[in-house]
Amino acid sequence: MVWVRTVLTALAAVAVAATAAAADEARDLVEELRAAVAATRTLEARFVQTARMVTTGFDQVAGGRVWFAKGGRMRWEYEGDDPQVIVSDGQTLWIYQVRDRTVIRQPLTDLNPAARLALDLLNGLGRLDKEFQVSSCGGRCLELRPKAPQPGLDRVQIRLLPDRALPAAVTTYDPVGNRTTVELSGLRVNEDIPADRFTFQVPEGVQVVGGGETAR
Repeated sequence: MVWVRTVLTALAAVAVAATAAAADEARDLVEELRAAVAATRTLEARFVQTARMVTTGFDQVAGGRVWFAKGGRMRWEYEGDDPQVIVSDGQTLWIYQVRDRTVIRQPLTDLNPAARLALDLLNGLGRLDKEFQVSSCGGRCLELRPKAPQPGLDRVQIRLLPDRALPAAVTTYDPVGNRTTVELSGLRVNEDIPADRFTFQVPEGVQVVGGGETAR
């Protein structure tokens, strides 16, 4: 059965070569992404967020606008029936749930790496390989698995734009298969964004939770 051993050896060599090629592709994409993020001062886009629960099989869809700036600054504005505003000035994260008249306040540093990456793309992407094992998921796609266990997170997939190394979509998966995908469109890069876009003023009569704040 010499020919069997020969075939198996050849198949093993092909598998090793494919694995090495995928690793090289992932490294190249990470370097491309790191260079693009380093050159990006601000980023603005429309987004659509789709969350699917495996127990129901239904999609929950929301969308709106998002702005990022270096230094951990960001603003997410969710539109539609359940409006929300998420703002960070680089130190404090504010989550304003409009219908509930509630604001959640917490230090940005308290976010785990997965949440920081999902919310703060411009800053989180620059250090992704420090906190995640990175591999290729085909085409211009990177798959991230946390080096240290993260509650509620199995992996993250980042699909890059075909013409530049900025994210087109980010999908997070939890251990039971629930997933949330954020798709970006109409990206505007390095345009001036007013500084007050990244500040948050608590509306009158809104309850603040966390960060030592008392209810208003």
